[in-house]
Formats: sequence, C-alpha cells, structure tokens
Amino acid sequence: MLKILRQSVAALLATAFALMFAIFIAQIVARYFFNAPLTWTEEAIRILYIWIIFGSVGTIVAWRDHVSIDFLLLATRGHLRRALMLVSRACVLVILVISVPDTLDYLDYMRRIPTGVMRLPTGLVFGVYMVFCVGLPLKIAIDIRRILSDDWDDAEDNLL
Repeated sequence: MLKILRQSVAALLATAFALMFAIFIAQIVARYFFNAPLTWTEEAIRILYIWIIFGSVGTIVAWRDHVSIDFLLLATRGHLRRALMLVSRACVLVILVISVPDTLDYLDYMRRIPTGVMRLPTGLVFGVYMVFCVGLPLKIAIDIRRILSDDWDDAEDNLL
C-alpha cells in the first residue's frame, strides 16, 4: 500500500514538473516568436515549483537524499550511530509538530490575500506546506520504528 502511494505521488509530481516545463516553453514561444509575453506563466511556474519541492520532500524523498551535515553520523558505528539517528529525527519531528498550529494560522491569514496575476488564494499556494508537515513526520515515525526494531543492522543502510 505504501509503495503504491509513493508511486502515485511520484507520478503526480512528475506530471506537475512536466506541466511546469510546458508552461516554461509556452512562455518562451509566446515571448520570442509572437512578441506577446504571457503574464501568468511565471506565477504558475513558481506555484508549481513550490508544490513540487514541498510535496516531494514531504512524501517521497528519502532521508539519505536530503542535504545534511552528516560527517559525525558517518564517523560513528553501532549504538552511538543509532542514538544520533534517533535524536536527529526526533528533533525534526518535534519542530514540525510545534510549527503546525502557527502554520495553520498563517495559511488561514494568507487565504484572504490573492496572488499577483492569477488571483489565487495565497493560502492555496502555500498549503502544500501542510502536506510537508504531515508527510515528513509520518516518514520520520516509520524511520524511528525501524531504528528501534530488532533488525537494526539490516535497516541501517536504508536510513542514512
């Protein structure tokens, strides 16, 4: 079930990326071939980019694929590495959970402010952050469960 969900999200985000690229090409064609630039394309690309980044990081990007300073973690082995992985994930989890009420308040405020060109509610544009705030903690909780499991040595490479 989780694999199907990840594949579905990856397909949706890949489609959004293709749409973003098509809009980019449409802007180039309109501007340089027809001398009639489209005003909505830059904003649409920006919105799609925000959704692609937060949507993918919050749902399908593995922990090891995030940019991190992990020299200390890589220099350790065994129980110390396990403890460091638990502490780092727990810190991110706590920060995300603490940020949810203020994020909801901000999104509620922003839904009243439209975007500059397309007049979309800005809360809709940044609403994907809630996907991030829900998806990433779920991924972290799964990782923590795997770190605490008895087959830790088998799971270690998948968690870095």
